[in-house]
Amino acid sequence: MFGTPFYNEGLRKIIIAFGQLFNNIVIESKNKDTGAVLQRIKVPLAYAPKEKFLVRLDQQAELNDRSFAVTLPRMGFEISGLSYDPSRKLTRMQKFKHEKTPLTRDQRVALMDQIAMEDDSGFIMLEEANTATGNAEYPLLETSQTTFDDSKKASFNWTPVPYNISLNVYCFTATAENGLQIVEQILPFFQPDYTVTVNVLPEMGMKRDVPIILNTINYEDSYDGAFTNRRAVIYTMNFTAKTYLFGPTTNQGVIKKVQSDLYADTDTVNTPREERITVIPNPPTADVTDDFGFTTTVQNFTDGKKYNTTTGSDE
Repeated sequence: MFGTPFYNEGLRKIIIAFGQLFNNIVIESKNKDTGAVLQRIKVPLAYAPKEKFLVRLDQQAELNDRSFAVTLPRMGFEISGLSYDPSRKLTRMQKFKHEKTPLTRDQRVALMDQIAMEDDSGFIMLEEANTATGNAEYPLLETSQTTFDDSKKASFNWTPVPYNISLNVYCFTATAENGLQIVEQILPFFQPDYTVTVNVLPEMGMKRDVPIILNTINYEDSYDGAFTNRRAVIYTMNFTAKTYLFGPTTNQGVIKKVQSDLYADTDTVNTPREERITVIPNPPTADVTDDFGFTTTVQNFTDGKKYNTTTGSDE
């Protein structure tokens, strides 16, 4: 009902960026007397709910069974909710634009020489080019066939919608000391927020700074039963990522000239034009992202002719 399906991977990129913050946590075990490091453990990180880890602990909680001992310490994170943020709402009519310049003829010829895939029609097939180059060096091959047309296009997107994403991080350790090491490597960076840069719309060259705010920290020392049962120290940290979600991106040609003919009568079929107003960019070579003005030209006619939209001339 809303039109063409689209997927900008906005939420996915936020979750990945959030997880990257905690994927290099290391804890150390030291000799009490000399202070020498006996063991360094990189804490595993997984996208999983807290309940999954607790169930795993309950299923294999005996200290004598060492097969599960290697899984602690461990960290997990998950998205817990989304909410609209009216305090960051922007005007709806703001438009973001990005000029998309096709590859030049020389670039295409160089590419074809590199991968030896030029056919008789002079086209570069997108599927084959992407397979050979990974579409990294020449990311503008976006149609089924890219010709030698040097015309330019522009991509447009409207004002994004502000949303707050709630995320939780869980730290599971067997001892209180390990838990303190993990938490102390995280908390100093949030005062109370930490900003990450996300490439929200690569095709438009748009990047956004997303503040991630630390809201609460909960501590739980969970163990019961016999003394041989495993002890689980759990820290739960709640964060809020203040991001924006974009709608579909629209591509269209760049308008370089606007022409309007004025008539002395409402019968524009049988009446010749009297005046013509033409508007072009100033300078004429300006692109979409340039700072430019407009040049307006007004012409008066008495030759009794009309503009033919098919031939593009006055007849």
